[in-house]
Order: sequence, then C-alpha cells, then structure tokens
Amino acid sequence: MSSTRPTPEPLWSAAHDGISRLEPAWLHGLLEQARECAWVEFKRDNDRPEAMAEYVSALANGAAYEGQPHGYLVWGIDDATRAWVGTSFRPEGARKGNEDLRFWLTHHFRGLTEPEFFEVVEGARRAVVLRVPAAVGRPVVYAGEPWMRVGPHKVQLRQFPDHQRRLLQRLDRQSFEQRVAIEGHTAAEIWAQLDVPAFFRAALEPVPAEADADDALARLAAWGCVSPRRVDGRWNVLNLGALLLARDLRPFTTLARKALRVVLYHGPDAAAPSEELPLGERGYVLVLDEVMQALRLRLPADEVMQGAQRRRREHFPESSLRELLVNALVHQDFSVKGAGPLVEVFEG
Repeated sequence: MSSTRPTPEPLWSAAHDGISRLEPAWLHGLLEQARECAWVEFKRDNDRPEAMAEYVSALANGAAYEGQPHGYLVWGIDDATRAWVGTSFRPEGARKGNEDLRFWLTHHFRGLTEPEFFEVVEGARRAVVLRVPAAVGRPVVYAGEPWMRVGPHKVQLRQFPDHQRRLLQRLDRQSFEQRVAIEGHTAAEIWAQLDVPAFFRAALEPVPAEADADDALARLAAWGCVSPRRVDGRWNVLNLGALLLARDLRPFTTLARKALRVVLYHGPDAAAPSEELPLGERGYVLVLDEVMQALRLRLPADEVMQGAQRRRREHFPESSLRELLVNALVHQDFSVKGAGPLVEVFEG
C-alpha cells in the first residue's frame, strides 16, 4: 500500500472558462512524492473521453483502495521520467460527441464521484489536473465495469479478484465520519478552523496551547477527528472533527447544512411566533451546553422545598435530555446534504 501523500491544494486563481488553477508548487510536490500508482496517473496528451472516464473509475477506486481522499490524472508529464513537459490538452474545448467534455463527465458520474479539472501554469509550461474524489460506499463504474490501476496498467477490476475483494472490504468499513472533510492544512490553519481547546475541555483533559498544535492534533487523530500527520507535515480534517469542533461549518462543503438549529415557538404549534437560538454554524461540541441550557429554561419543571431551600425539579432529567439530543445528532442521515438536525420546542 502506498504511503505517499499529495501536497496541499491551495487555489491560485480562477482561470478562463471556469477552470481553477493550482499553484506550481502543488505539482512539484506531487512529482517529488508520488509515483504512478493506484491513485496517480501521468499523461502527455490524451483527451479520448472514453479512456478518461475509465481513469475516473480507476482513480476513484484506487484512491479508496489506498486510503487517499482523491486520485489524480495529470496531463503534461512524461510518465517515464516524471518531467514536466507541458500539454496542449484543454478541457474547456474538449467534447464528447455534441456535449462539453466536462459536463459529460460530471453528468455521467453524478452520485458516484465528482471529477474536477484544474490547470497549472509555470512560465511557458502548462499541466492539466483531473482530480477525482475517492469512491465512497461502492466502487465507481464506467460502462458497467469498475476499473482500477494495478501496477502500470488500467484494468477491469473483475480481472483481479483479490484487489476487488480488498476494495469492497475497505469500502464496507468506510464510515461517513472518517471521510476527509478538508485536506492539506498546517496545524495553525487547523487550529483556526477547529476549536481544539473545546475538545480537551469536553474530554476533561488539560487544554493544550496553540504552540503545541501538532501534539494536540496527534491526540485528536487518536480520537478520529483528524487523520495522522502526513509525510509533508500537513493534516487532513475528518468529517467527525469538523462536525464536532468547527468554528464555522460553512467552509466544509459536504457539511455546510449540518449545523444544529433550535427553534422555540411561543405557542402550541408551528403557526405561533417563534425565535431561533443564535447558534451560528458551529460544531456540536461548541453548542451542546448552550442548547441544553435553553431547553432547560423552556421545558416544564416544578419547584419543591427540600428542608429550608426551594429546589427546581425537572420533568425531563438533564441526563435523559442530553442523551436524546446527542442521539438525534449522531443518528441523523448524513447522506442528505440539504438538511441538518432541527429541534423544535412548543409551549403547552
């Protein structure tokens, strides 16, 4: 299994016809760290749509097989020497029959993976990158076949039953929480995006300083919130870490609508005036105590005398209420991208 990791992917600028650019440093890093393998393929000039679609399938499956978030097909590289020689391939002008190539690929693989083109320019040299998200849940197929890169060859996966079995096993074990939310960030960048100290406070552990960010993230990796530090010194945030600790979920594309909402109605039904708790788009650990406090104040309770003191007795024990709320968060359908968890409270 390959142990190499691609370098991060900062976008440089928007190029013509909606194709974004990657920094040349990204391509240099990939060439230094990754040889051709199950999730990386280099080409000079080959824009045949059918072959490209086979590579989308192969790279998606290969990335899942190797535990990578993406696979890459790069034009403009000599596959024997890995020299950046440039390419004349321009995806913005390529077609599959009467359709734009990019539209055809996106439409064909909708619901399976989302291939995306990038351009890299350095002086007179160009490269084109097709980035393919790893398969999730099941192999990605083209023309009824799942493809994969085995050794130097792109093959139909059924020809290699051992590889097929291992891929299916890995896809079967793959949970939503352990998929990559964002990749290739420094410890300082992760610290800015995740409220790392909040995790340690919730776990009743000593809160680390930002200067010890790498050590803190290594501990988060043991909890499945981030992946182990990559060979380039950077980190990937997993869905679990973003859902729990994000200061703002909106930059995490697949999680942007998963923030918890709490709506308080001043009446017995949804026709009554209402207000929404101002929770923002924060992760669940950051809002849970705030939500619990709001619910306690709105839910019915009695006041009883205990000796000389008046005590509040909840109709709904706090431990049960917290368990109910946590279960609603944990067991939501994460495959639904357009909606997140919603708690509605009505007055009796």
